[in-house]
Amino acid sequence: MKTTSKLVLMLTIGLILLLSGCQLFNLGRDKTDPLVKITKPTNYFSWATTSSSLDLGGLASDDSDIKSVKVSINGGADVTASGTSNWSISDIPINMGDNLVVCKATDKKGNTASDTLWVTRNIDLDFFGPPSFNNTCFLTNRTNNVLVHQSIRPTSTQTISTAKLVRLNANMEVVEELGSIFDDGNLYGHGDEILGDGVFSGKIDISSTEPGLYLYRIEAYSSDGKVNYSPLIKVQFFEPLTNDEIDAIMAFDAQMEAVLQNSTASNNAQAKTVLKNWLRTQDIVASVEDDGSGLTITYTNGITYLISFCEVDENDKFITKGGGNSHPERKPPMIPLNKQTRGENNLAGPQPSYRGDSSDHPDNLILDKDVLIWAPYEGVFNLSMIPDAKAVFEDSDLGFNVVTMTNQACTIASLSDLNEYGTIIFDTHGKGGEHIYTGELVTAENLETYDAMLQANQLSMSGIMAYRNDGTYIYKSKMYTVRSAYISNLSGTLPNSVVFNGSCESSKTLNLSLAFLSKGAKAYFGFSEIVYTRFCSDMCKQLFKGMVTELKTNGKSFKDGQKDPEGDAVYMMDCFSDNLHYSFDLINGDFEMGNLTGWTRSGDGRVITGLGYYGAPQGNYMGIISTGLGFTTDSGSIAQSFYVPKNVSNLQVKWNFMSEEFLEFVGSIYQDYLSISIRDSTGTVNTIFYNNVDSFYENYDLSHISPDIVFDQGGVYGTGWHTFTANIEQYQGQVIRLIIRIGDVGDSIYDSACLLDEIKIY
Repeated sequence: MKTTSKLVLMLTIGLILLLSGCQLFNLGRDKTDPLVKITKPTNYFSWATTSSSLDLGGLASDDSDIKSVKVSINGGADVTASGTSNWSISDIPINMGDNLVVCKATDKKGNTASDTLWVTRNIDLDFFGPPSFNNTCFLTNRTNNVLVHQSIRPTSTQTISTAKLVRLNANMEVVEELGSIFDDGNLYGHGDEILGDGVFSGKIDISSTEPGLYLYRIEAYSSDGKVNYSPLIKVQFFEPLTNDEIDAIMAFDAQMEAVLQNSTASNNAQAKTVLKNWLRTQDIVASVEDDGSGLTITYTNGITYLISFCEVDENDKFITKGGGNSHPERKPPMIPLNKQTRGENNLAGPQPSYRGDSSDHPDNLILDKDVLIWAPYEGVFNLSMIPDAKAVFEDSDLGFNVVTMTNQACTIASLSDLNEYGTIIFDTHGKGGEHIYTGELVTAENLETYDAMLQANQLSMSGIMAYRNDGTYIYKSKMYTVRSAYISNLSGTLPNSVVFNGSCESSKTLNLSLAFLSKGAKAYFGFSEIVYTRFCSDMCKQLFKGMVTELKTNGKSFKDGQKDPEGDAVYMMDCFSDNLHYSFDLINGDFEMGNLTGWTRSGDGRVITGLGYYGAPQGNYMGIISTGLGFTTDSGSIAQSFYVPKNVSNLQVKWNFMSEEFLEFVGSIYQDYLSISIRDSTGTVNTIFYNNVDSFYENYDLSHISPDIVFDQGGVYGTGWHTFTANIEQYQGQVIRLIIRIGDVGDSIYDSACLLDEIKIY
């Protein structure tokens, strides 16, 4: 199998280097050079802390052995770390302000490699991650309005007086102040959905007259005037395409199709040669690569365009998920809304041994039961993976939530929330282990929109061609592909996800595998070469039937060495653990993962650090569901399925209900409610907790909590924190689904919300 400890380590090193912008295609040129990466306190290139010392850790690898790993700060003396391939060092003193950490690994032949980390020591404000931008690729000489978020929290009784976005030069000096960010709940003005939650937001214009890479950070002041700095964020600027360039790119499809239709080529291989020879005569083309799976065209502006040659059946349905015929060795690649308090945080066998086993390592658990099946070519493949895959998950008693996207719904933007899925299945075309084909057509209008991302090699364009037996060609118009860099730059982290990439050459290189593993996936499945639809569908069904129905791990569900009987594709797995499995435990009941990992959300539900003066009763985070605060209009619920062990008797939920319907609508038809229900293994739903406006008023002491907390009408009253406990002995030995829901009765004008925390069984 390809899941040995050496491969796992190499994958780890490679994927982290991908995150830090290294050219992975260069890694294999000098096999004697070691690799090293800092992974603690962060995989990111920048970190901020209020601590006076730093704990570091990381990984190193070499063809032979690592002799030593040493760390220096600000050019000081080297300190030798404990361990080599998995190294660590504790309590390193750091100066106030910016510190440059350099980690150097040396192998036994004297070859070295290094990695760096910028660490900023602050005075009295903690930053949770770097600034969040809704985009990091822009065009020069244009005003780009960016939605910026930054989570900040004082470490003492200080408050935060101001926070603003600044640009730095190469010497880490502020050269421009761009605008302020606010924690004021002003959705329309500042994009801030929460009043007083510690997440500061702003809509800020950034621009540059020169292309290049620029550094930005948040500069924040505590109430006593002390300045603190966030981690850094990198932003790229590119020269925009000219109208002539856009027109030429858009006209190229028809020209290529005409060349093929007028040729004497009688198969895909001949067609590829004809097209390649013609392309090399075109002024707009800088280079043409024949990589065996088709052609990669690089325009003179640096944008890439892929041509794949596929096979079709008698009905013009594609039977392969890409094209080509070469077999290169696989190797690593280089009140009004603006015053509402909303609340958000951006921050094998039927009884397997791991059921209810809390000692199981969390890295072995798939932490979310939401499933995405993404199929942009549902209408043109001769076989769809959707029916069999969907049935496997929906027939399970684990309570999976299956989301399917097909055809032109499979846009670039539809991949922006992959961090919400524990299982991701791609049923699409692919190329080179680097490209995932979308269903979004290239137009002159969106070409301008995606210009910067195309130049940053996060996206490419693609066309698909196929030879018919009658001597004509099918040509599918230009579509966008997302590349490994796009995946690596997605926000958030995947919840120990399983990714099945059902496309041609999805594992031909490690590019996509490393990108997904870098984002938090724990296993990636793909194919080494051109794959036929039948074999791809069979492997998908085999994997998830093993993991979902037979309750096996990914290692036991994957069979090494399986080869497509119609072609040359080998089914492959890259993973950090071959003991990965779907969780039967109640996980993230305290929301300390900082998100809704483990929970299925409907409507308005999220994780926050604070709501007005309410903080989490324990830890840093709490959940919130509402009848629709801020931009959200749908009432919220969260749900999770889990196994109830035979030694567990109780379920606990800590809750805090608040509403604008108090006190004015007590005794009226307007009765917002909170319910807690359990769906048992037979599908029967039992409500174990239910209170509405009237019963809350009768049974709990309400407090007026406005103006600190306001929704869209004002006058909010709340119950404060309470703990609900239910006996669940009757569900022992079953997989049950816990559903916590808030809802409107009468109308949706006056809003209600409920804070949640410390949900557990014991």
